[in-house]
Amino acid sequence: MRSGESFSPLVLERRSFTDDQKISRQESQYAPIIGDDHYIEVELIGRVESSPNMSVPKRLALDAKLRRAALRKGFDSIVLLTPTAIDNSRMIAEFLEAWN
Repeated sequence: MRSGESFSPLVLERRSFTDDQKISRQESQYAPIIGDDHYIEVELIGRVESSPNMSVPKRLALDAKLRRAALRKGFDSIVLLTPTAIDNSRMIAEFLEAWN
């Protein structure tokens, strides 16, 4: 007996969604929260908890906390901008236009 003889051939079926299963692009579209670390923390958890000399475990715990808060508030991602990027308003404008 050769390999695969006991199995029926794979049949790929193409189905269309019913009206109940369809989700419009607008309903399923999320937006990222964009800003520097202070802005993101204040918007998501109401205060700044980070510091330059944070230990790695504390930073990872804060990142997890920020992620949970972002998902709760409807954001799908967090985009952290550097001070150089924030100063460059043209770059920010182009970035924001890409999301619209």
